[in-house]
Amino acid sequence: MTDLRALTPTEVVEAITVHSEKGRYLKMECRAWYGLSFCREGEIIYTQNGKQTRSDKSCAVILPMGGYYELEGSRTGDFPLINFLCTEDCAIREFVRIPLRSPETYWRDFESLRELTLLGRNRLKVLAQLYAMLHRLAQENEMQNDALGPIVAYLEEHYADPQLSNTVLAAQGNISEVYMRQLFREKYGTSPKQYVLELRMQKARQLLGEGSASIGEVAASCGFTAIYHFCRAFKSAIGQTPTEYRRHNRKTLL
Repeated sequence: MTDLRALTPTEVVEAITVHSEKGRYLKMECRAWYGLSFCREGEIIYTQNGKQTRSDKSCAVILPMGGYYELEGSRTGDFPLINFLCTEDCAIREFVRIPLRSPETYWRDFESLRELTLLGRNRLKVLAQLYAMLHRLAQENEMQNDALGPIVAYLEEHYADPQLSNTVLAAQGNISEVYMRQLFREKYGTSPKQYVLELRMQKARQLLGEGSASIGEVAASCGFTAIYHFCRAFKSAIGQTPTEYRRHNRKTLL
């Protein structure tokens, strides 16, 4: 599975809507930029190294920079397209097709990004919008190709929920708890419980180092209902009590 998180955009070249007629044919030699393409209506078929990738309104397609391919319009339609540059170490060399659960959301994001490109001073906002779109696409891609995708996406959003449990997580992926624990061990080398705990400890360290929240407030923000349990878990994971950690790691303004 291609990891979309390997994409590190550095510049948006343009955001345009391409009208493609049925029967349109194009032979691309060494594409100048990466592309993120959507479809409002119609269909395009890309052929690269004998492999076909179909672009229609149900999906998004990543077009590889430097790619050699053929394009054929099989149905007339309009295709929102964002061309962008990435860091040199980006390793995506083939087309990536990502099925979308809510294409309309991305169409709205595209229109917002296109408006932002009208003014040069919006460069950082434009990049931020593109990063947000690619992040959601990466999550959708993982959910389609990895049984843990929806589970990890859920727990990364709800790790501070005191009611979070293996039962709740397994239900997100529609798999058994036993199978979920097996997959976590294979992919991350740890258990779901430990994965959640590590996220909570990262959050706790951030709060203790950056803010003035009380230990009880930090505990609650990290999903602990009792300070005692939080302090014990923190000391076990970090090697210091929350108070000791704060004393040695609190950030100060320069």
